[in-house]
Amino acid sequence: MEENKTINQEQKNGKELVRDEEGKVISGVLNPTGRPKKGHSITETIKSMFDKEPEIKKELAKKILDMAKAGDIQAIKTLWNYIDGMPKQTIKVEGDDDSELAKQKLKEMNDKLSKRKLVGNS
Repeated sequence: MEENKTINQEQKNGKELVRDEEGKVISGVLNPTGRPKKGHSITETIKSMFDKEPEIKKELAKKILDMAKAGDIQAIKTLWNYIDGMPKQTIKVEGDDDSELAKQKLKEMNDKLSKRKLVGNS
């Protein structure tokens, strides 16, 4: 760990949590309040149910289709998004491409996108 950081330790659920001077959890150190391991999320539970009883998935799809046919806007949007996918979003940056501000903002946006991709793959 870096020498210039003050380390604070606390106990959470009987496990040690280590933070830097800004209060952020130090990378590579156990975070007992972090994301649950696989098998504890609602998504994993539902996928497991679908694997055990595939007819549930068909019943659910039929229900959403019936709701959409009856005019349920949210059911229509759900079907549309799963069939065609969400529309792509574009970002337009205007101004002098050589300006320092434009370069800085572009780097910030790229960094945010990179972090989102890393979080989504974990």
